[in-house]
Amino acid sequence: MPPKHPPSEQQPTPVDTSRALADLDARLFDRPAQATLGGPALVLRAISDIASPDGYRLSIAPDAITIGHRSFRGLLHARHFLQQLGNSAQCIEIEDSPAIPVRGVMLDFQPGCIPTMAHLHEIVPMLSAMGFNHLQLRTSHTFAYRPHAESWRGLRALTHDEVRRLDTLCRAHGLDLVASQQCLSNLRGFLQHEPLRELAETDTKTEAGDSLCPTDDRAIEFVASLLRELLPCFTTPMVNVGCALPTDFGTGRSASAVAKRGPSRVYWSFVKRVMRHVRDEGVQPMLDAGMALEHRDGLSQIPQDATPIAWGAARSPWVKWCEALQGRGRAMWLGCDASAENVAAVAQAASEHKCEGVLIAVDPASLWPDVVRDLADAGKVLWNAGRAMLDSSARRDATGQQPAAVALPLAARFRLGDPR
Repeated sequence: MPPKHPPSEQQPTPVDTSRALADLDARLFDRPAQATLGGPALVLRAISDIASPDGYRLSIAPDAITIGHRSFRGLLHARHFLQQLGNSAQCIEIEDSPAIPVRGVMLDFQPGCIPTMAHLHEIVPMLSAMGFNHLQLRTSHTFAYRPHAESWRGLRALTHDEVRRLDTLCRAHGLDLVASQQCLSNLRGFLQHEPLRELAETDTKTEAGDSLCPTDDRAIEFVASLLRELLPCFTTPMVNVGCALPTDFGTGRSASAVAKRGPSRVYWSFVKRVMRHVRDEGVQPMLDAGMALEHRDGLSQIPQDATPIAWGAARSPWVKWCEALQGRGRAMWLGCDASAENVAAVAQAASEHKCEGVLIAVDPASLWPDVVRDLADAGKVLWNAGRAMLDSSARRDATGQQPAAVALPLAARFRLGDPR
């Protein structure tokens, strides 16, 4: 809701927020309190009638700065907003909650542009301050799978210990860290090596295939082995298995089965077998909704415990997709890249159709100042989708400054390996 006391009307005396911010940081991040700072005391109140776990009520008065919250995340987002106001803020009372429950970013870790841990330690608090609460790591062979060292050798892949440490960091900043492992296509990093090359749908003497043969039992066991090793590194019980329809689907080793049974039956047979292994790990699956939306019988094939993600752009038929998926009584997510036009379209559709989440795909190797700017804008749009923004002029990061490239130079942001 809007401020009860607009500064332009009553011009209340500015309040020094430095003490309250320091006390809040001490509680949230286990930092030492700074008793010498000025301003009113911080008062925290746990309340249950806020619309979202990420929401909060903030009251700034000369005698106290009071924050009401349902959860740690609500307290965290109140801190971010309070810091945006600066060390001298007007008296104000607001209640704020996000329009879209889950606001996520997918970082695509490609060979040659795998972020360093130092860079990730800058990215995570920045995303939290921008209003995101979900982070997916799309790793594939850039994760150090022990049985497949030949796939990531020379890439300085993300290790098991690094993912666990990143998971801890994300939880401290109110983000769920989620695994994203393609389980059907985009697997050339693995399939170019023997003996996995035998699992590919297509193969030539000059180039290995990019997708698995969906009718090969060994392909299912290969996927299961990846999930068994990857998922224990994450505490959030969720995984994005991808499974976008490959361009070479049904053109190679599975051609006869696809001709006999049809592409939809072959595809969903493979996906459902993958889902069984995901369930064995006690994890909720997410998957690409493309096949379900493109084929008439696809919607009825999505497993009940799976969350579909519809990926598209500004001109995609979002309304048609949302109505089709929700007609089946499904929770659903929408996904796009970070361009302003695409995010605006996705946010509007997600807000109007009460979607559970939105996922913004980001290439961390892109020009970083542009990435930061786009994500800052996306965070605001997703939080405020369908309504006026509380703060339409300031777009700030976790330090309270206008967003800019993080401090690390290029050589320190990415692991310098062999980008094969």
